[in-house]
Amino acid sequence: MLKTNPFISAKVPRRDFVFWADREDIKQKLLEFLKSKRKQWSEVLLIKGAYGSGKTHALIFAHMACKQSNAPSALLFNPGPSFMDLTRRVIDVIGFDEILLACNYV
Repeated sequence: MLKTNPFISAKVPRRDFVFWADREDIKQKLLEFLKSKRKQWSEVLLIKGAYGSGKTHALIFAHMACKQSNAPSALLFNPGPSFMDLTRRVIDVIGFDEILLACNYV
């Protein structure tokens, strides 16, 4: 008799596993962006899509990939209502010293 659900829930993203469900092309594009050299400080990747399309899973994957390559990364589920709130949260999560260290490589 089963005591727990053997299936991965699509409703609650796991932070240790990302299931791509026939979206390997999106995974490859995300990896290419993460591994490419930034030409400008302001270069960003926009992830958009309908509710339930896998945006959060893609962000969790990107965060894990950054951590594995020792790249500063912040995964913020509720960054706050203003740009300053967002900036503070990023600095809190990554750490000011880590951000300064990363600036040495740019």
